[in-house]
Amino acid sequence: MLTYRAEIDGLRAVAVVPVIFFHAGFAMFSGGYVGVDVFFVISGYLITSIILSEQQSGRFSLAAFYERRARRILPALFFIVFACLPFSWTLLTPDELRSFAKSVIGVSTFTSNFHFWGESGYFDTDAELKPLLHTWSLAVEEQYYIFFPLLLMLLHRVGRQIIPAVLAMLVLGSFALAEYGASNQSAAAFFLLPARAWELLAGSLCAVYLRRTQEPLAEYTGLQSVLALLGLMMILGSVVLLDDNTPFPGAYALPTIAGTVLIICFARTGNVIGRLLALRPVVFTGLISYSAYLWHQPLFAFTRHAYASEPPELMMIALALLSMVLAYLSWRFVEAPFRDRKRFSRRKIWKVSGYGLLSLLLIGGAGHAMRGFPERLNDAQRIIYEAGREKNQGSKACGVFDPSQGLRHEKCVPEGDFNGRVLLVGDSHAKALVRALDEALKPERIALTAFTQMACQPVAGVSESGRADNCSQYNDAVLRHILAQGEERFVVLMGRWTLGFEGSRFDNGEGGSEKGRNAAMRPLGMDRDVDEITRREALAARIHAHIKALLSSGKHIILVYPVPEAGWHVPNFMLKHGDKYSAEFASTDSRRFMDRSGPVMSVLDNIGEHPRLHRVRPHEWMCDRDVPGRCITQRDGRPLYRDDDHLSLKGSREVAQRIRNIVMSAMAER
Repeated sequence: MLTYRAEIDGLRAVAVVPVIFFHAGFAMFSGGYVGVDVFFVISGYLITSIILSEQQSGRFSLAAFYERRARRILPALFFIVFACLPFSWTLLTPDELRSFAKSVIGVSTFTSNFHFWGESGYFDTDAELKPLLHTWSLAVEEQYYIFFPLLLMLLHRVGRQIIPAVLAMLVLGSFALAEYGASNQSAAAFFLLPARAWELLAGSLCAVYLRRTQEPLAEYTGLQSVLALLGLMMILGSVVLLDDNTPFPGAYALPTIAGTVLIICFARTGNVIGRLLALRPVVFTGLISYSAYLWHQPLFAFTRHAYASEPPELMMIALALLSMVLAYLSWRFVEAPFRDRKRFSRRKIWKVSGYGLLSLLLIGGAGHAMRGFPERLNDAQRIIYEAGREKNQGSKACGVFDPSQGLRHEKCVPEGDFNGRVLLVGDSHAKALVRALDEALKPERIALTAFTQMACQPVAGVSESGRADNCSQYNDAVLRHILAQGEERFVVLMGRWTLGFEGSRFDNGEGGSEKGRNAAMRPLGMDRDVDEITRREALAARIHAHIKALLSSGKHIILVYPVPEAGWHVPNFMLKHGDKYSAEFASTDSRRFMDRSGPVMSVLDNIGEHPRLHRVRPHEWMCDRDVPGRCITQRDGRPLYRDDDHLSLKGSREVAQRIRNIVMSAMAER
């Protein structure tokens, strides 16, 4: 039998508290997500210790192993997911409810990590609004539980002496995947088992080591204390020093994993760290840590859905404390009873597990199939909801670029006789304009060609990395097409200029904070290490050179200036917080917009005047007009955005009409 170690429960407390405070948004715990890694090492240590002990005594069976896992994990998980259902129905929009339903399916099939990997990264947009985001780690452990016992059974038959070597090789292989993935496939590395297995396997190696040496360095208690203290400092250092920009997992996870290993191996009741972790309040926190982990994320996520802005810090502290109260209750009345074999036999546990998983699968499937039940909305809400569902328009053939096949412009240029032709070039902001601009130009028999590529600003010779990539090659091909064509006299350039120039995501200062990868653009050949002033000056020069090259070809160039960023998902914000829509409702501070977008607008201004250079400035009708000092995001209860930065059809029509007027005026002067 595995000897109970109170310090391991204490270590669980060290794991769960930083995770809770990290998800609460406390800056001091910017690396608190490493608590999950501590849990992984503990799990690897415990299950390996149990399996090896039972194998040695000849009592190990897969059925008993999975029964213990079911007793430990499923009842509390079922209880808390079912507790989430009424809040999800009340607080979530149809799209959010559908996403929640898919995450429920992930819970029921032990594939939550795959679901959240496919949906977004752990630190990406709106991750903190996902009530079941934290279940990804349970899925990783559950997948490990499927394969690892089978591996130990095989190694036990082949020869127990090779177990340490095999586990060590697996640790190295998985760590190599994690290190590569942290920089190249960060979401996959974060969520998927192959890049996480080394953390659980590190705990497994602890178990193998401690079976051979029950108390390492027992004769050197001072050294034991130092190593255990070092381990705790490594974990706490990671909690404080890492953040959501740290490439993870990989080398940056090593201090947490090594620190946890040191504590497991060297923290004993005879030394300071062992006694600290064995204190009753610490052990008690560890005992309820699983339930606390399950409760905290739904509490935070649903509260964030209910608030128009980020909840105040005192509210988040209160919710963190509430998660511990609820954790005690679910541990006392759900976890503990189901672990009692006298109250729940193996047969009952399998029944509860089967019915629970099936129920969640059916509930999740229904929510997904019914698209989040949009019939819950009234007529006014349905209009807002549909605005949020608008997709970028345009030919799929023009939105996909293969350098080996060229631009494929023959599939993008409308055929026939027209009074004129307009070419729209840009990123997803330009693509959001396609339908509205086509509507505005068609009555005048003017053909619209749209060359748009996601995340590709309409400037040749630039990229995020400073190296040639698919985006830079696409822009080069578009430029060659424009210079070679005589028919398309009007070229509209539209992009998210501010993001490329500033590099950072938008925070409106009122609770709407866009998350996601930064995307600073730089000229090809420029190193990433250059200072910001040099990068911006060089990028401005490339923008000027590109537009002057277009003007030299005799084209009319229509520059669309930055669309004010909103910060929050405007349709969702309106659905949740807009009982009565005043002119100021959901607006943002215009000074914040000018401070952020002013530099790149100055770059566009400094190109100078030219008879064939025209400018459309969305902020002129969106900011300081309806409401002084504010940029509107809706008008008359209808969103001008379909998310936090792309214009909706209603918003796009305002821009399209101005472009149409410029085109018609220029054509009349011929």
